[in-house]
Amino acid sequence: MVARYDARHAAILGYDASELSQEDEAAFRARLHPDDQEPVWRAFAETLASRAPRYAAEMRLRTRNGGYKWVRSTGSVTERGADGAPTRMLGLTMDIEELKQAEVLRQLHRVIQAAPVGMILFDRNDTAHLANPEAESTFGYGENELIGVPLDRLIPGYAGSVAG
Repeated sequence: MVARYDARHAAILGYDASELSQEDEAAFRARLHPDDQEPVWRAFAETLASRAPRYAAEMRLRTRNGGYKWVRSTGSVTERGADGAPTRMLGLTMDIEELKQAEVLRQLHRVIQAAPVGMILFDRNDTAHLANPEAESTFGYGENELIGVPLDRLIPGYAGSVAG
């Protein structure tokens, strides 16, 4: 089976349309993240075998620069041969990278807020971006007042002393 892609699909993964206009199953499998192989192929096989009306899967695909990007792929078989075998399938690929990153941040936020000890999340510039109530209490700040506070204001002389 050969998949044909439009310019939008190629662009999501950092390719020019001419570089990724079509690929065979082996090439697709090579770009699919190893942890996503089984669930993606199971969903795809169910659709091809007519046991599922639509194919839908979230997966990570290797981008042109070698990293992975989260996408949501949906599709359905639109033509079948006389023997019932699929001959054509149409689908859509959506970039869901930002949604996945937001999901991870929400999970991290819940973990930090529920922690029984003080926790503060700092960015690369040593500025607080998230703090739980225990940390606010420990440092004498009110709710959300730690956001934007530099680490060296909380612990003088500490900022920059940790290799990163």
